[in-house]
Amino acid sequence: MSLFARPRRALAVSVVGTTLVLTGCGSQSGSGGSGGGSISLGFVNGADTEFHTCLQKSIEQTAKKDDAKLYTANSHQNPGTELSNIEDMISRNVDALIVQTVNVDSLKGDIAKAKAARIPIFLTSVATDDTADILGAVVVDLEKVGQLDAGWVADDADGESVQVGVIAGAPGAASDLLVGGFTKALPSNAEVVANQPGMFNAAKAQDVAENIAVPTGACAPVLLDMATATIALGKIAQYRASGRTLPEGAAATADGMPTTDPAAAKMPLPLGGPKGSGMSLVFELLTSVLLGAPILSSFHGPDPQGRAHRQNALLIALEVSAFTDPDTFPAAVDTTLRTLKGLPPAADAAGVFYPGERSAAVAEGRTARGVPVSPKVWRELTLAADRLGVTPPEVGPRD
Repeated sequence: MSLFARPRRALAVSVVGTTLVLTGCGSQSGSGGSGGGSISLGFVNGADTEFHTCLQKSIEQTAKKDDAKLYTANSHQNPGTELSNIEDMISRNVDALIVQTVNVDSLKGDIAKAKAARIPIFLTSVATDDTADILGAVVVDLEKVGQLDAGWVADDADGESVQVGVIAGAPGAASDLLVGGFTKALPSNAEVVANQPGMFNAAKAQDVAENIAVPTGACAPVLLDMATATIALGKIAQYRASGRTLPEGAAATADGMPTTDPAAAKMPLPLGGPKGSGMSLVFELLTSVLLGAPILSSFHGPDPQGRAHRQNALLIALEVSAFTDPDTFPAAVDTTLRTLKGLPPAADAAGVFYPGERSAAVAEGRTARGVPVSPKVWRELTLAADRLGVTPPEVGPRD
């Protein structure tokens, strides 16, 4: 990288950057590290996990020791926020940037912004393949580390079929590379049955490990994902984006008149008439009122803020062993599902399917061949990607 008009300061920043990554989270007191020296640094952190907190503390301590003025910002795992933070640091006219990126794709926009402003940029954890436009980087070959872990799994399995649960750090650049290297290098006899983040937190990782749900039956999991209306609001938005007409009886206008125009549709109609309306009310009471955050009454109340989009969630976990033998329960579920699928289908039906079965097949197919996106949505995504400096994924042929 050409160091532009700041060769002495850039060299100093490179030394600081290398030192800060090696110091780690020490026990020194004080982590403000704003400093007041002749060198000003801008550090853009990627998230709020223990790892990221440790990294920032190390940078603050090192900057303070080396009498460098330090500005900090956090992107909270949002690529758009990361680019805004970069622009903010540039407006402060810092001598150099240190970036713990949200993901590798974001780095291209970060580096381009810094280069245009003639500000050197130093990277931590990951870097782009082309390092010509960066001051330096302290990285680990995370894919190789993942491959090494996969090798240990293969040795331990010794050719036997095994199920693997992955507990990574946090979604983002470093963890994605590590997990990608690990899962791609697993032997064919190893099946990944769960993949959840531990968020660089020992207690969180232990909780995830203890509560990963792994179906041991042969059938795909039963998963009933439904709206209590004839059609979900998100589905109406999809119809609107693709220019398709809504099914009859699916939605109504703001005046309560039935409509098939997705642009005029303001509310979905209840599934199953009065029975579906009653079920919807019970779900509202359980998932909103019980939690102290009612949606229905706020949405139809006098305060306009009540119509702002909100979501609630109620998780109910059942201990199988309190009712039956957990070792035989999955097989009993499989027997029920196979009995259901053995019933005669309707004349025009491809078969009898239970909730979640077709979704599991779709997920498997899209994992192998990609996710279809409507032309309108793709145009919006590419425009947003161009604005944020993110490279869109490659587009494959339609099935």
